[in-house]
Amino acid sequence: MNKESDARCHICGGELSVASRQPDRTEYAGFAVRVCACAADWLLVLLASALPLLAVTALRFAGARFAPDSRASILVSALIVIPLWTAYNLIALARFGTTLGKRLFGVRVLHKNGEPCDFVSSFVRIAFGIVSVLFVFPLIGYLFVPFRRSKQGFHDQLAGTVAVTKNPGRKAVVCWTILATVGGTGVAATWLVLNVYR
Repeated sequence: MNKESDARCHICGGELSVASRQPDRTEYAGFAVRVCACAADWLLVLLASALPLLAVTALRFAGARFAPDSRASILVSALIVIPLWTAYNLIALARFGTTLGKRLFGVRVLHKNGEPCDFVSSFVRIAFGIVSVLFVFPLIGYLFVPFRRSKQGFHDQLAGTVAVTKNPGRKAVVCWTILATVGGTGVAATWLVLNVYR
């Protein structure tokens, strides 16, 4: 192998530091791992945004006369989802390079040159995610992941970032199993509702 080419990043062509030339097992995170990490983050945000509704339900269950209208709490919960998602991701990615969901699956977000993700890159990734959720298709950015060697989603390409992890093969098996189980359960539940309880 050419030592000169080994000393350069295979993504951007930039010269690598001595530390970054050392072999490690960090590789790009694949489709299933990233979808599971994103789903975990959405679950956390949805649970947090549901706190007003849960509080009102608890007050009503306890018989409190001053409990607010549950329709108002549902509206509040719905209105805070996107701002909460934005703030959560922006702070977590810009400060730590990962979120709780990504950390659960061992995923970190870096610049293509290996530098930590900054505020601007985090904002670009999140802005595209919000637009796709509201107006297109929630996981459209991830549809690019299986077809690129760098496993970059469309939001990664816009922001100049990559998602990396260790032992991606093992994690892919676990995550595909999770997705298949959840998907199969959803299909079975839908079939039961449409054919048994109609």
